[in-house]
Amino acid sequence: MADSGLWVALIGVGGTLMASVTTGVLGNRAQRRGDEMREREQVRQLEAAQLEREHAARMERQMWLRERREAAYNEYVEQAHASRTAFGALHSALRMRDASVDEIATLQEESMRQARAAFRLANRVSIVGPAAVAEAGAAYLESHRKWWADLDHFARAFKSQGQLSDSSKTLLGLRFKENTDGFGEAEGVFVEAARTALES
Repeated sequence: MADSGLWVALIGVGGTLMASVTTGVLGNRAQRRGDEMREREQVRQLEAAQLEREHAARMERQMWLRERREAAYNEYVEQAHASRTAFGALHSALRMRDASVDEIATLQEESMRQARAAFRLANRVSIVGPAAVAEAGAAYLESHRKWWADLDHFARAFKSQGQLSDSSKTLLGLRFKENTDGFGEAEGVFVEAARTALES
């Protein structure tokens, strides 16, 4: 009997040891799995935070670029209108019978100053883009250049002759109308391209 009690005790101790080892192994595995899951969750959270930071940086850059573009577009259109006003004043003076050479020279100089300012702003528009707006801005600039070249030609003729002939005044009027129309069309295309770029 003593032997059977010893065997029962040994089996009990062995079973307890086995249960303890099994519990330890299973607990260790569960701990590792829990640690791995927490680690994966931390990695996911870090990746999500990184993506959120990158998205915020992209959005900030887009807002910055949009503000720059909007400012460039607005300044260009405003300057184009200032040029148009100066061109109109020179045109009116060239068609008047009593305009002086000095008055024409002053208005020609002011028109040139306004046109050059518009040309500089057109370069800024081409830099801030995008390509569609830069192309529309270049066409808008070309309408300025053509208009300025025509007015400058007539102003030089006026200064050399002291006045324009009636036929020159008629031609000036026709060219002024063509240039005004071309300017308006180019401005419409530019404004539409700018609006599309700012809305996208």
